[in-house]
Amino acid sequence: MGASSAEVRIWRDQKTAKALDATLVAVDGETITLEFPNGRKYKLDVSRFHADDQAYVKRWLEDAKERAKFAKEAVKDSEGRVKMASADLRRAIKMYLREKKGEGDYDSTRNRDNNTSKKVRTDVSKYEIQVDTARNAPPISDILVNYTVYKRSRFSNSEDRKQNSSKIVSEKGSEKISKLEPGARHSLMTKSISTVSTTETWKKDKKTHSKKTSESLLGIVVELSVGGAQVLKIEEPSGLLANVERGRK
Repeated sequence: MGASSAEVRIWRDQKTAKALDATLVAVDGETITLEFPNGRKYKLDVSRFHADDQAYVKRWLEDAKERAKFAKEAVKDSEGRVKMASADLRRAIKMYLREKKGEGDYDSTRNRDNNTSKKVRTDVSKYEIQVDTARNAPPISDILVNYTVYKRSRFSNSEDRKQNSSKIVSEKGSEKISKLEPGARHSLMTKSISTVSTTETWKKDKKTHSKKTSESLLGIVVELSVGGAQVLKIEEPSGLLANVERGRK
């Protein structure tokens, strides 16, 4: 059985104690075909090689069978690109998220003449989105990653509580991935996400009043599509969209 993998590795011959640089290109029962750097191919008995090499052959054969299954089930478009069913794509592609916090900023000013002060705190973070493809998957093209970041913004005014409010805002972004080879890993970063908290205080009629604006990061929703069809969707944290919907009512 043949396969598309072209990994050059070191094989240890137990009979001659030599180390051989070669690529496994076929397996037929207990016989393997190795291709050497000079282009020559040799059929050899797998039992002559080290146990680690024999284990590699078993893994290679399993991957080759899975690749053959993908190829059999796949449908190609007019340009010859592989198009798979969503279920197969979900097996072939995995997506992971990780939040990365950046350096924040804090500023405080005070005016003693009119007894006012202002404090501003800014926090910055990003999300890393990692897309992995299975080793036994075919090359996958036309990938689009869309993400939506949700933040809650609150405002309060101690002098006029009717102005108090809370709303949820969102920021969107996207990135295209032209092609992913089998066993590939692609990482992308979202735009910087800033959350700002501001507190202003002043005195009026011998009373201290304040206005506060605060933003908090609720989370992110990432959608991955292939050829225009959605394949994966992640909410971080889980249940984010349900919480957003409740917060908007």
